[in-house]
Amino acid sequence: MARITLNETTSSEILEAVKTYTEDSQESITDAKAAMILKMMVAKYIAIRAFPTTWTKEQIQSDVDTYFDEHCYEVANKIPMVEGRVGMEGSLSHSENGTSDTFASGDPLYGIFPDVIGFARTVGNDSEDSET
Repeated sequence: MARITLNETTSSEILEAVKTYTEDSQESITDAKAAMILKMMVAKYIAIRAFPTTWTKEQIQSDVDTYFDEHCYEVANKIPMVEGRVGMEGSLSHSENGTSDTFASGDPLYGIFPDVIGFARTVGNDSEDSET
C-alpha cells in the first residue's frame, strides 16, 4: 500500500501554526524539520490505529485527514515537544531550569496520541474486523 500523507490544506495549516507558535521563542523549528515530524506523527497515528485489513487506502486516508484536521492545533503544539525529544538523542529523562521530563521509552513519539484508540479484532475470525 502506498504511504498515507496529510492533505495539503491540513498540513499547511498545522505547519503555519507551528511557525507562529515558535517564531518568537528559542524553540524555533525549521519548516523542513516540522514537516518531517508531522510525517512521523502521521505514521505513528496509523500504527496506533492498526486499521483492519479490510479497510481501503481511501478509508484510511479519510480517517487520518479527519483526525489531523479536527486536532490541528493540538498536533501543532506537540511538534516542538517531539523536536525537543529528538534533540535529546533518545534520552529517557531530561531536566533543565527546574523542569523535568521523563519518557517511558526512547521513542520521541511515545505517548503522543493518548486519545487515539486502535481497532479491536475478533479472535479466530479474520474476515470480520470490528472497531472498539
